[in-house]
Amino acid sequence: IHYYNDVIAKSVHRYKERIISLGAGVSIAYIFLSLFPKLYQSSYLNAWVFIALLMGFSVFHVAEKHVYQHKSRKKILKEMKEVHSIAFFIYHFLLGIAIFHLAEIGFEEGLFFFIPIFFHTAISNISLTEIHHYIKNKTYFRVSLALAPLFGVLTVYFLDISEQFFTLILGFVIGALLYVVIRDSFPKQKQGNILYY
Repeated sequence: IHYYNDVIAKSVHRYKERIISLGAGVSIAYIFLSLFPKLYQSSYLNAWVFIALLMGFSVFHVAEKHVYQHKSRKKILKEMKEVHSIAFFIYHFLLGIAIFHLAEIGFEEGLFFFIPIFFHTAISNISLTEIHHYIKNKTYFRVSLALAPLFGVLTVYFLDISEQFFTLILGFVIGALLYVVIRDSFPKQKQGNILYY
C-alpha cells in the first residue's frame, strides 16, 4: 500500500473526502472499542502498559513539536523529512510486531487489527506521498519504508517476545496510532464528510 501510494491516491482522488472520513471513523472506533479494552484487560499483567500508551502518543508529538519550535525554517523542512521517515519506519515496524502477535491469538484478532491499519495506511498524510520528494523518489528508501511491517513480523517470528513485552509494544503502538489518526487522518476544518465518519 505504501509503495504504490501515489497510484492509489490518484485513482481515488475523486472520493478522497469520503475515504478520509471513513478511514478516520473506522480507525478511531477500533481504537476505542477494541484496542483500549485489550489494553485494560492486559493491564493486570503489566501496569506499565498505560505508560507505554502515553509514551507512544507523546514521542510522536514531542518529536514533531521539537523540530518546529527549535529549528530555523530552512532546517525544519530537512529535519521534518528525517523525523517523518524515522518515525514512519519505527511505527510500521512495531505494527508488524503487533499484527503478528494478534494473528497468533486468532485470525479474527489479526484481521480486525489489519483492517483499520489498512484504511489508515491508504489515506494517511504520513504516507509516502507526503514524505519529502527526495525520500519518496529513492527506490531503496521506498522499499525499506514499505517493508517495515514485514521486518517487524520477521523480528518477532525469530525472537521469542514475552507476553508482557508484547503488551508494552501494543500500548506504544496504540498511543502512536491514536496520535497519528487524530493529527494526520482526521479531516481538517471544512474537509471531510460527517456521514462517512
